[in-house]
Amino acid sequence: MSSVATDAAESVSIKSVTIQSERIGDRIINITDKVSNIDIYEHIDKPYLTAAITFADDKDVIASADIGGGEKVEIVLQSTRDDTVPVSKTFYLDTIIASTKMNDNAEFFVLHLIEDIGFLSSLVNVNMSYSNNPSEIIKGISSSYLGKEVLSTDNTQKKMKLIVPNLTPIEAMCWIKNMSCTTEGYPFYLLSTLVNDELYFVDLKTLLSAPVINSDLPYSYSEATMAAGSPLSSAHRRVIKGYKFSDTDNLLSLIKKGLVGAQYKYLNPTKKDPEELNNHYVFDVQKDVIDLMPQSKYHYSDEYKAKNKSFNEFPSRTITQVGSTDAYDKDSSYHQSEKGHYKLNTINRAIDNLIKNNPLSIIVNGVDFLDGTAHMTTGRKIAVRFMRNMAPEDTDYYYDNRKSGDFLIFAAKHSFNREEYTASLSCLKISEGDVE
Repeated sequence: MSSVATDAAESVSIKSVTIQSERIGDRIINITDKVSNIDIYEHIDKPYLTAAITFADDKDVIASADIGGGEKVEIVLQSTRDDTVPVSKTFYLDTIIASTKMNDNAEFFVLHLIEDIGFLSSLVNVNMSYSNNPSEIIKGISSSYLGKEVLSTDNTQKKMKLIVPNLTPIEAMCWIKNMSCTTEGYPFYLLSTLVNDELYFVDLKTLLSAPVINSDLPYSYSEATMAAGSPLSSAHRRVIKGYKFSDTDNLLSLIKKGLVGAQYKYLNPTKKDPEELNNHYVFDVQKDVIDLMPQSKYHYSDEYKAKNKSFNEFPSRTITQVGSTDAYDKDSSYHQSEKGHYKLNTINRAIDNLIKNNPLSIIVNGVDFLDGTAHMTTGRKIAVRFMRNMAPEDTDYYYDNRKSGDFLIFAAKHSFNREEYTASLSCLKISEGDVE
């Protein structure tokens, strides 16, 4: 990334926004000069982007071209910093969210868009048999039906054989992704990014082991820095403009899902011997997740107790499922596994839910996230600092440990207008970082 900082007002150029549709032949409608806002959304759980654009229609674009859904919209953006390249993304118009008359001859429209692969996937039905490990099956589906390359971090997952049961390509890939985990139980994510063209099938352990992208200068919430200093300075660029915590520490929800303490049973209906009938195991989030993976930050403690017993020691739920058995001669099916792998699936879900249990949303200058050469948002780690709720002269320790540390970005909203480019980042705390 370029190290040259720029003012937010000059940080990005909306190069072009065009609309085209087979219904209007070869005509390309250029609405670049009429666009006032563009919001583009990334999410670690979604293999496609979504977007919303606002534009002023004073040339009767919507009515004359009979635009109402299914049109192709191409957006090209470029950072105004040196050594950057344009970022181009193709979307399809999903729906017209709203319209408001400005005067007799002009109207504001808000259009909701979905990335081309998300729209085109909905047109295709997959009903095929596959035999391989999850990452290779996902790569095959994406290549065959979407023409997209998938980059994967791990090919050691257990081989399986399955029949995709009449799903769209994206539904099929997500269905397989949801049953995938590393040998330690870390979940996988399948995501699309604003900057790059490929999809990513990445495991959480790899994401957690990567370095933070701003170790030189953390994002900090400081009113003093907001009010003073040049907007061209690095320190000013890394100021948190706003933040909020929402849906935090929902421990009761985890208990109800059987992800704190629970007994699991997988029934094998083909076995006559009672001893072979069930795969039983007890899940204890402290023993099975937190004690084995201390490098991660989980918002749970075995010091939560009732009747002198930790919450995780209560088998608060009994969850029974039927597992398929020997559907194929040599390969395991989608739901078939041994006791150890069944438990890994529970660990997988527990880690995913635990790490998402205390999200922090921050708004920052977007200049760091659009150089056009590297993906820098979802799945990347950032360092964040908040000051303690205490006057500096009253303490020799300045940082709020609850809000400060290293965070994993799991969702991003890129907001572009004619004045500035901001990024709203939804983050999950994963460690204390180097807070001192």
